[in-house]
Amino acid sequence: MLGKIAAIVASSVAVVIGGTILLRLSGRKSVLELTLASTVVMIMLGEILSGPLEFRSIWETLLAVGACLAALISIELLQFKLNWLRRLVSGRPLALIDEGRIVEDALRKLRMSKEDLAIRLREQKVERVDDVKRATMETNGKVTIELQPHAKPVTVGDLEKLLASWGLAPQRDGSYGPGEEEPVKR
Repeated sequence: MLGKIAAIVASSVAVVIGGTILLRLSGRKSVLELTLASTVVMIMLGEILSGPLEFRSIWETLLAVGACLAALISIELLQFKLNWLRRLVSGRPLALIDEGRIVEDALRKLRMSKEDLAIRLREQKVERVDDVKRATMETNGKVTIELQPHAKPVTVGDLEKLLASWGLAPQRDGSYGPGEEEPVKR
């Protein structure tokens, strides 16, 4: 009986680790990046991998599910403590655009087309690649963008500096006018 329990736990852990390795080998950093075809393949792999987990008893099935969850939680907790494991499972952030230029090698590594990158930029209201100082594919599958100085939106602080350089100060009524009136506290 103890040997059977050990076999169930071992095969469950092997399925979690094997599935993680297969997902990483597919070149994707997260499920969010899967295309329709990749999703179908991953479902098929899941069905194939589940073969060793098909047990007759509900208790054996619950034990297998528990072992899978324990393996998943253990891997996630170990990632916090072990940088090498985090890099192995999650990968590293990858620069897609540097100083307004697309990093072609990064796109090839991710198997991402320029059109896919353009979609990701448009989702963040960026129309031109040369407006991007740096774009990075994060380990969670999201693209973060740092804009070039000329493309950044103007802030209230920027306007106040500009108005101050023109000799205009905030007035008590919220408008701006000449003078060295005491600054309005916000």
